[in-house]
Amino acid sequence: MSNRTIDLFFSNYRLLPDWQAFAAAQRKLLAKDVVIISHDHRGDRVGAGLNAYIEEVRDAGLTFEATGDRRMEIFDASPDQITVRIRGTVCLRSPLGNVSEFPDGQHLWTETFRFDADSKITQLEGRMTFKTAAIAESSAA
Repeated sequence: MSNRTIDLFFSNYRLLPDWQAFAAAQRKLLAKDVVIISHDHRGDRVGAGLNAYIEEVRDAGLTFEATGDRRMEIFDASPDQITVRIRGTVCLRSPLGNVSEFPDGQHLWTETFRFDADSKITQLEGRMTFKTAAIAESSAA
């Protein structure tokens, strides 16, 4: 399954580190008052608008490192909402417990997109959870 808006959204990340080009490309996909919700080991954050989205991407870049094995899989879709699971290795710049690398299967990373009638993204909710067994095993070692 594929969705043009989602495909463009993720392909725009290749524009980084050119933040201006990235913001301009994402602006075309995001509603003006898009709601950004993030949940991960740092806590829950909520913001609105393109600037909040860009700030969240910058903050994530300070916490998470990109890996070459990342792939996206749409696993839940309706006309106004799509949830994407991001698979592959997640690397943390600062370890959680003693773990800084979580291979696929040791984390659950989803991005849920909500759309308006014009296919603009009105809400983006990112959720990252790590398997506690992986953290506990590394802390015991």
